[in-house]
Amino acid sequence: SVAQLDGAGARDRIGPLTRQSYWIAVALALLSGAVLLSIGPLLVGIGVDPAIIPLIEDYLAALAWGLPGLCGYLVLRLMSEGLGLARPAMYFGVLGIGVNVLGNYVLMYGRWGFPELGVVGCGFATSIVVWVQCLGLAAYVARHPSYRDIGPVLRPSVPDRRELAELIRIGVAIGAANFVESSLFSSVSFLMATLGALAVAAHQIAINFVAITFMV
Repeated sequence: SVAQLDGAGARDRIGPLTRQSYWIAVALALLSGAVLLSIGPLLVGIGVDPAIIPLIEDYLAALAWGLPGLCGYLVLRLMSEGLGLARPAMYFGVLGIGVNVLGNYVLMYGRWGFPELGVVGCGFATSIVVWVQCLGLAAYVARHPSYRDIGPVLRPSVPDRRELAELIRIGVAIGAANFVESSLFSSVSFLMATLGALAVAAHQIAINFVAITFMV
């Protein structure tokens, strides 16, 4: 939608459209958070090792704190990419890597006065990363001249049913494709969890190499 408006010379409509997207982002964050916080019965049902279920639940609960930031960041990033401005995503992607490495080190191992949280610390570090990216990109969009003619992006707005329906109509197909791709990898992780903590750790190492290959 953003790219269409940009190509049609209707850049002043991009800001209002982006503000409508926040309502979808909020709904997705709440829905995803509810799923993450209620995953325990599913883990028991598929036979995950009981010894690691509390760790998984605590890790996912830590991740849930970052969902609003993640959804907000995606709205701004995709809006920027729709305008043909891909560099901000690169800037904050690189920033996220640095913050993630530092956050994992500090929170997993209890450095600089922070408690040693182990795998749960990794979840909190990820939540911190997406919030840093979200707030950083919001500040970038608010100040950079490339966005000045698209209308206010960060100002709250009342939900518009017509605009929301159009966004959902266009976005459902893309979202479904992304969901199928990501859920495939997630389902494999759940299956590995039935084999115990060591298998989960080995799978995570292997899948990281797969992700690197995929990105290249």
